[in-house]
Amino acid sequence: DNGSKLVVDDSTTISIEGKESKLEDLKQGAKVKASYEEKDGKKVVTSIDVKK
Repeated sequence: DNGSKLVVDDSTTISIEGKESKLEDLKQGAKVKASYEEKDGKKVVTSIDVKK
């Protein structure tokens, strides 16, 4: 843990193996690729992609 925190909001898109999903569908320990933008000093996630 390097101390970086990412914020997920209503505009964040989440996909699991190419299917549109919800934050609740993510499993702890899943390998993800997350993209984010700096907004008002926060790192706001634009997309999360989960692959096997």
